[in-house]
Amino acid sequence: MILMAVAAVASGLSIPSPTSVFKNGDYPEWAIRENASAGSVFHLAVDPDGKPIECTNKVLVGNEKLAKEICRIISRKRLRPATLRDGQKAYAFFDTFVTLFLPDSKEGEKIMGLRMTPDAQLSVNKLPDGNETQVSILLAYDASGNVIDCAPSDTEENIKLAGVACGQRKLFDNSIQKDGSGQAVSYVTQRRIKFTVQSPAK
Repeated sequence: MILMAVAAVASGLSIPSPTSVFKNGDYPEWAIRENASAGSVFHLAVDPDGKPIECTNKVLVGNEKLAKEICRIISRKRLRPATLRDGQKAYAFFDTFVTLFLPDSKEGEKIMGLRMTPDAQLSVNKLPDGNETQVSILLAYDASGNVIDCAPSDTEENIKLAGVACGQRKLFDNSIQKDGSGQAVSYVTQRRIKFTVQSPAK
């Protein structure tokens, strides 16, 4: 059996989901023959029509040839466009990951554990469960690079902490993104925030 996993998609605001376009038939036959598994953390840019316009590998894990194939597969697909809260289609620029693995292999077991690293960290006095947790939020930017909206991703269960993260806009780069012609555009992106319990002062 072939399994594929990908980072979560968001609701309210939305970003494209590579999960919706990856099919079992996309797993290369040579990789199945060689029992190869891989993962790729990559930067993905998608236009308002759902067309991938950039896919850049950032971290490759497992079989390098298969990991690089992930971006090539995505670049040939059409994705559901990102949307603003009012439903207007927008560009999307975000980091995500896809893992392609054969679960009955040693490499596959390692690939299954691939996770994204957080984009920022916040210290708090206490957390409901344990000393650290991570939340995922979506941010909408206008063409001038200003944050205009923020919402938890649709699979984010800790809505309260996601709200705290959204309140810390100074953490987020006010970066301007441009389309292929060099014009600044509004867009949606995803950020992962790690919360840790701060050590008591001595």
